[in-house]
Parts: sequence; C-alpha cells; structure tokens
Amino acid sequence: FLFFPTASILLADTQGIRDNLLLTIVELETVSIQKKFPNILIVSVQEKRTVAFWCQDQDRCLALDKEGVAFKKAQVSSDFPVITSPVTEDALLAVLNFSKEMKRRSLLGNEAGVSSFGIVSENQIEASISEGWSIYFTKTQDLSWQIAKLQAVLESKVSPEKRGRLEYIDVRFGDQAYVKYR
Repeated sequence: FLFFPTASILLADTQGIRDNLLLTIVELETVSIQKKFPNILIVSVQEKRTVAFWCQDQDRCLALDKEGVAFKKAQVSSDFPVITSPVTEDALLAVLNFSKEMKRRSLLGNEAGVSSFGIVSENQIEASISEGWSIYFTKTQDLSWQIAKLQAVLESKVSPEKRGRLEYIDVRFGDQAYVKYR
C-alpha cells in the first residue's frame, strides 16, 4: 500500500494480471480473473482454437487462430485448410468458408481435395487441388455464387476424365467461369 508491497486480495490488479497473461502466453484467447474473499483468485483461461495452418514448407507450419494470427508450431492435419502465404482476417474467413462449402457439397469427389490455399492478391485466392490444378476465387464477391459457378462447370463442362489436363478454373468474374486446359 502506498510504497509498501502488499499481498492483499483487495489491491490485486486483476486487469494487469489478465493483460500480462494474454501478452505472455500467446496460446490463450481469453482470461478472466475473479476475486474470492478472503484470499483466493480464480483464474479461468480459454485456449485459442486452430482454424487453419500457415506453412512455409512441409516441416515448418504454424497454427492460425480465427483472426489469422499464428500462435504455435503445429503438425498439419486434414481437418483444417493449409495456407501458404501471409493472410488477412477477411481472406482467412473466405478460405474457411470456401473450404467448408467445398467439403459440404463434395465437389471434388472422394479422391481429390484442396491441398493448399495461396493469397495471390486482394482480388485473387488460389485453391490448389491435389489433382494438380487450381481454382481461383475472390473474397470481394459472393462466395456462394462463385461456388455455384464452380459446381456448374464441374458438372457440365469438366468431366473427371478431363481433370488430368485441367490447369485452372477461374470463378471470380460476374456470371462467367473460365476454364483453362494445359
């Protein structure tokens, strides 16, 4: 008190403790501290959840939280998208929604899947498909419309036999979807 140190729970700086914990332990998403008189502090923490991985190469990957912040080294699992370039929060949201919708609709069948995502520019995100071709989409337009165009192209213009020669499908522009073969 004043200039003398004290161990009183009344003077405990719970906001300072909370802020310190969040700064020191990057894996924490939230911290709450309650005073329980006469002499107990109850500290509750919630860890950040992995929503995607950011990888420089196969051996160096970091887990990303919902805001696109890397918070720990991680091993890649097929449960979450892999991103190979720096990502903003809105681009991450587009990647997560695209990935979720691709799985829900089973657009690529059982054998193929999205192997990674690259943020090419503000208006272009590249989904690299395990079969060796890509899908280009954008976060600046309606994602469900882009996926609907992709589904229509895959069902009507690109048979499974033609996928081996496919280079990319671009669904970024209006009512059009562009298909390029090698």
